[in-house]
Amino acid sequence: MRAASTYQGFARSINSVRTAREGFPLVGTQRTSALHKDPVAASTSCEFKIRTSLRSWPGKPYSTSVSAPGLADKLVGGTSGRRPHARKASTTEAQQTGSEGGKMQSVASLLSSAEFAEEEHRPVERLTATPEQRKAEWCAELATAVKTLGKMQRKPKGSPSTTSPEHVHAELTEQCTAAVAVWRAAQAHNCQLPWQLCNGLLYLLAEACERALSNSPPDPESALSWCVIAEEVYAANTAKGRHEGAQYEAAASSLLKCLCSCQKIELAVELLEEVVSHKEAKRRTFGPVLAVYASRRDTESFRTIWDMMMAERARGVTPGEAQLLDAVRVAAPQEAKIALLQVLPELLADVGAEMWPSAVSPSAAAEIQELLGSARAHVVSIARDSDGLCPLTGRRLSLITLTQEDREAMLQGLFQLAREDDRTRKRSRKGQRVATTHRARAGSDFVAERLGTFQHWLQQRHNVASGGRPLRYVVDGANVAYCRQNFGEGGFSFYQINLVLNHLVEVEGCSWDEILLLMPKKYLNDGACQEAKPPRPNLSPRVEVAQEDLDLVQRWRDKGVLEAVPYGADDDWWWLLSCVSDSLTQGFEVVDDSTSVIPSHSQHLPMCITNDNMRDHRLYILESRSFTRFKASQLVRFDIMERLVSAQPEDENKQYEEKEEASDECMGAESPATQGHYVVLTPPPLFSREIQTNMDQTVWHLPIHNSDGPAEIEDGEEWLVITLHC
Repeated sequence: MRAASTYQGFARSINSVRTAREGFPLVGTQRTSALHKDPVAASTSCEFKIRTSLRSWPGKPYSTSVSAPGLADKLVGGTSGRRPHARKASTTEAQQTGSEGGKMQSVASLLSSAEFAEEEHRPVERLTATPEQRKAEWCAELATAVKTLGKMQRKPKGSPSTTSPEHVHAELTEQCTAAVAVWRAAQAHNCQLPWQLCNGLLYLLAEACERALSNSPPDPESALSWCVIAEEVYAANTAKGRHEGAQYEAAASSLLKCLCSCQKIELAVELLEEVVSHKEAKRRTFGPVLAVYASRRDTESFRTIWDMMMAERARGVTPGEAQLLDAVRVAAPQEAKIALLQVLPELLADVGAEMWPSAVSPSAAAEIQELLGSARAHVVSIARDSDGLCPLTGRRLSLITLTQEDREAMLQGLFQLAREDDRTRKRSRKGQRVATTHRARAGSDFVAERLGTFQHWLQQRHNVASGGRPLRYVVDGANVAYCRQNFGEGGFSFYQINLVLNHLVEVEGCSWDEILLLMPKKYLNDGACQEAKPPRPNLSPRVEVAQEDLDLVQRWRDKGVLEAVPYGADDDWWWLLSCVSDSLTQGFEVVDDSTSVIPSHSQHLPMCITNDNMRDHRLYILESRSFTRFKASQLVRFDIMERLVSAQPEDENKQYEEKEEASDECMGAESPATQGHYVVLTPPPLFSREIQTNMDQTVWHLPIHNSDGPAEIEDGEEWLVITLHC
């Protein structure tokens, strides 16, 4: 067969090393490696090859735990090791298919052909002697067959004659037939192939099953044959109680595709319940069953499976775009309007609460419009620089921020990070524990206590009930100071920090009581290290801080705007706590009221001026969606730009100089006019790019993303508006 004769890379390397080790003549390349000196290691290498080519099957070792037999015995009539009853056919009864006039045998005749089995199994028997050698050979051949599928799924680069659907279907059928023959040869010798390779075979069968039904004309007989074989493969692999891990879920998902394609919905539901009972279900596990019930317009069964999926939210199972379309397909044909109003809002509420990212594709939006009709689904444009007013419904989109529960979870996460010993959280590349001298001396309890003291001081300073001013801006001093300083003479720039503070007072209209500057304590001493992020910071020289910089630090302290972060602590913890502290955000929640006008951000939530993406914090503090909401609603990006002073009109320069002299109170030691720099702040958007609804759930706004890339807010962006008024 082609699969056994065309593999030339890793399979031939394994063959040559194996034959050299066992005394067989060397064939092909003479290259060896430590990994391929053992047949078991060679099998593992094949598993890695198939895992990297498919990029869909996580490489976790399969479990050998024993459990009671379940659905596996039912799938193939109670005999998991028996062949399916395929239709007997001779090679002269080959089915004619359109592949540029070529001929291809039917699936059943290929699988039952004696000539095919004899021709294809003889090379395997001739090249292998021991069970370990046979297993390595079968693993290599099966991996080659599945790897060919990965190449077929890429964008075709050949001529139209070689990339037609008929040609793809013919090649897929050939690869599936070859892979099934290899798997049956292994089963005949009682050889248990690894989960990864069997999953690759199941994935091949699922693709072949769907292709057979999507062709024109459809071939349900071939699809049913592939489905029966998939049942046999799954039953053989789960017969020994292998019902745990990602490999088990991947196998079940492929079999579910086959069962649902052939409308074996009862077996599919049983298999789905079995996967859920083992706590291994994912979104793709529920997708095929939901799609079948959506196509049948079976609302009751659809809701049953939907509720089963939503019950797995704690394990990260959330609906996606495909499930959203299935929900609309179920609800749209309802004859009575009351049925539509009862079913769709509940499903949309689940999707809006769990779907992330929530933007739908243009094709999905067009299909929803077609299903619901022009009276209930519209596409509108809402510009980024607007206040979120929908031109169709007159309702305003809201800025979705952290809930009270999210803020409490974030505070707990921050204190948990502070209590942890930094020496156990951060490791070198060799896995050795590393820690600075200050961290080792300070200790985790010390940092947590200082963080709690800072929180108490912050609440006292900005307690509005006691006459304090609300906190509007938190400045990440170290991040601002190092902006655009990655050059030879760059370093920690006190000037840039002062530039941002002056901008907040002069341009944003803040008072000094509404600003908080956070800086690590090591930068506030006379002998502070002034490195500019060199590749090896341990070799950077220690530079004395200039006197004018020390004067700036003293002025910030006199204004009460500066807070020093102690040694051994991460300054990010300090400004994160400043943004989510209860007393500072009390009353700042944006209410989802369609009649309310969304005010400017600075009047509602404490904003942090930083360009830090916080990649090392999001996994410790909040789950991904809540952390993304926090970044989108409370982080202000900035940039330090150079002003072309010579290009400004003379009167503009005079006005700027007069403004500078008038604002001497704002610590005007160094000003934008003297060095030609200014600050550009990029505030958060005025509304969140998420699925939103009004209080009575009669109007829904779904963002539409660009199909060429990730969803981004752009001028004139499109939203899908669904109205469910009676």
